[in-house]
Amino acid sequence: VCFSVCFVSASGETSAIREGILSYAVRESGARDAQAFADEILPERIGVDAEWYILALSHEGEYDLSAYANALVSYVNENTIANAVTRQKYALALLASGYTSDFVQQTADECVGKLGIMSLVWALHLAENGYVPQNMTTAQIVDRLLAVELDDGGFAITGKTFNPDATAMALQALAPYAESENVGAVVERALNALSLHQTENGGFIAYGEENAESSAQVLIMMACLDIPLDDPRFVKSGNSVLDALLLHRCENGGFAHVANGEVSESASVQAYLALTALERGSFYRMDSDGLQEIVYAAEKEA
Repeated sequence: VCFSVCFVSASGETSAIREGILSYAVRESGARDAQAFADEILPERIGVDAEWYILALSHEGEYDLSAYANALVSYVNENTIANAVTRQKYALALLASGYTSDFVQQTADECVGKLGIMSLVWALHLAENGYVPQNMTTAQIVDRLLAVELDDGGFAITGKTFNPDATAMALQALAPYAESENVGAVVERALNALSLHQTENGGFIAYGEENAESSAQVLIMMACLDIPLDDPRFVKSGNSVLDALLLHRCENGGFAHVANGEVSESASVQAYLALTALERGSFYRMDSDGLQEIVYAAEKEA
């Protein structure tokens, strides 16, 4: 496949940088190692950045993520999660940590499309993992996402203004269905829109700033769609999207939101996601080797 060939030249570099981000996060948290970070720190950071780290760590295949899963199950049992996208993110993180529960299917049933484009994106990630709403097909969710395409081929968080993150995340969700003609046409238009908005540094501007998070989301999209880093649509003045992301790397291993800025937890974890995706070739399908196969039924007992 294209991914395994096209990304191999960057794999050694990205692996070392990815490990540096995790080392930075572990050091900053005060944990003794990455497993302790998963056991002791992430259960306390539910709703902050824990879900992103869990999604990435699940693909490593070497960490026990049960402490986070237990904490998350308790959390959703004890709290009302009003935000639909937050619920969907929790549901996917629960799957990533190796557990299934009634909460996942309930979320799939109740949250699709309830909070704009992102609740359609996350609904498709859940559907890709087998959790399809009982009253809706995957094709219907795809159609609803296609329906919010902008005139220029991109996607927006709200309104009609092109947003690189929303466009990249929509394509991440549409990637498994890109072979169908109608989806493929939308994907191509969105890729062209992203290419037109790419800066000479290789990055993307959102809310007035060229930032690490936008580059990270585009890299995840490229991995999901098997688009090589040197695809001419995504190289400007010799700079790839990965080159743009690395402009945000700090000496301590973390990443800054803007180049030469202070280290940012959001930029760091999203860079970690992107580099993991580059090595995996996909990201949101939770069936890789190493994922635990455990059925957790705490909700039924609560």
